[in-house]
Amino acid sequence: MAAKKPATYCNPFWTESFPDPFVLKVRGRYYAYATEHETYPPADSWVFPILTSSDLVQWREIGKAMPAFGQPYGRYWAPEVTVHNGQFLLYYAVHTSEFTGGIRVAVADRPEGPFTDSGQDLTSSLFPWAIDPHVFRDQDGQWYLYMTIEYWDDPGGFIGSGNIVDRLIDPFTLQGHPTRVTSPQHQWQLFEAQREARGGVDWYTVEGPAVMRHRG
Repeated sequence: MAAKKPATYCNPFWTESFPDPFVLKVRGRYYAYATEHETYPPADSWVFPILTSSDLVQWREIGKAMPAFGQPYGRYWAPEVTVHNGQFLLYYAVHTSEFTGGIRVAVADRPEGPFTDSGQDLTSSLFPWAIDPHVFRDQDGQWYLYMTIEYWDDPGGFIGSGNIVDRLIDPFTLQGHPTRVTSPQHQWQLFEAQREARGGVDWYTVEGPAVMRHRG
């Protein structure tokens, strides 16, 4: 009897809009989460599409992760899910008419949700604007949150967005002593020249931090 051939794929394996993807493996199954592709979803809608797969080749959509805030003009970005004490925590960035932009956490009992916002705003008291959360647990058990913020005082003179890291005291609370990780340093990192939304300055960017341990 011939051995079963491994599944093969051809990019793109998903043809619909699926920005800022993050993949979580749970009990042999993969779950992919993405930025909400609808720019301003209705206040009573759900956000963050989810795909699932058993082999990373064949994917199917299984719905969305959580309800929108119930506020108009919302933007929802870069969801990332981790597991803590048997619960699934979804870190995400949001901007609405009443919440000026920051990182929050939603909680669920299953990877497919439904997720419920915890009511905790991690970043607004520290930074006026933050996106692209990434959670990392070190070997000693310490949790860290990487994120993207705006820089207006970069020593290299590149105004724009870059990445920082801060310790998590618990899944819902930052220590409040962030460290700069990466910031724009080169002309090719120009996001938009004379960016109107930022007062006409040349805007540079390094976004979407992610960390993996290499060789222990």
